[in-house]
Amino acid sequence: MVTIIMNKSLHQPMYCLLFNLPINDLIGSSALFPQLIKEILLDTRHIEVSNCITQAFFIHIYAVGSVLILAAMAYDRSLMPHSYCDNPSLLSLVCHNTTINNIYGLFITAGIQIFGLVYRADQEHW
Repeated sequence: MVTIIMNKSLHQPMYCLLFNLPINDLIGSSALFPQLIKEILLDTRHIEVSNCITQAFFIHIYAVGSVLILAAMAYDRSLMPHSYCDNPSLLSLVCHNTTINNIYGLFITAGIQIFGLVYRADQEHW
């Protein structure tokens, strides 16, 4: 964030959006973690109504902010091949090699499929 502030050549829309991402993350984490830490340390599962409403408000602000910032970044990056968003379209916007992402995605997909098949086969034996 300091680099973006200090370097005048980084005062462009994409870097301003990147500047907002950690601020948005601070909003999200400060809305969630204090209550979570309190529940873990005190071994309670209670929250006051006013705290719950406040927490829900800031978590929603965090979620909407994340989506809007990332959408603005994608718009700034521009050309999407179709009107809906899918993984290959998002990966076409990336400026780096996406091989690791592709391999990771394939392993996760295969793992989920194998888990589903093994779980289903195990259930049929009962």
